[in-house]
Amino acid sequence: MNEGPHQVDIGASSFRIRRARLVTVRFICGQFCCILVTSDKAETEAMNMHWAAANRQNVRKTGESWG
Repeated sequence: MNEGPHQVDIGASSFRIRRARLVTVRFICGQFCCILVTSDKAETEAMNMHWAAANRQNVRKTGESWG
């Protein structure tokens, strides 16, 4: 865990978090996805929900996925 506070901007939402780590997940298809894990479960779920929404929006716009 990296000590904060950190400012994280995802789409139009900003989060201030105290401790976090970035976990990279590789799927069988070869695509990667980054998940932000914080010391607070509700904070983690909220941030990853926004992250997923921003990613879906980006896929619609460009046809490419990022994480």
